[in-house]
Amino acid sequence: MAEHGTVVAYEAGVVRVEVADAMWLQQMISLRGVLERELARIAGLPVSTIKFELEKRPNTYPHRGHRFKDTNRST
Repeated sequence: MAEHGTVVAYEAGVVRVEVADAMWLQQMISLRGVLERELARIAGLPVSTIKFELEKRPNTYPHRGHRFKDTNRST
């Protein structure tokens, strides 16, 4: 499970975790209680809640309305 989520912040007992994809997000949400207890035990810090969010990935696709330059077309 650790290879699918990354702790990105901890403040006042709130842990923020970025998750690789939507499937793992749902899985981790369903295990939130267990993960909170285990993380607190392992880290030795109070954990009141874990907030999960999808990993932010750079947008590598063209935006709607933008087109690739056609270098093969004669003008």
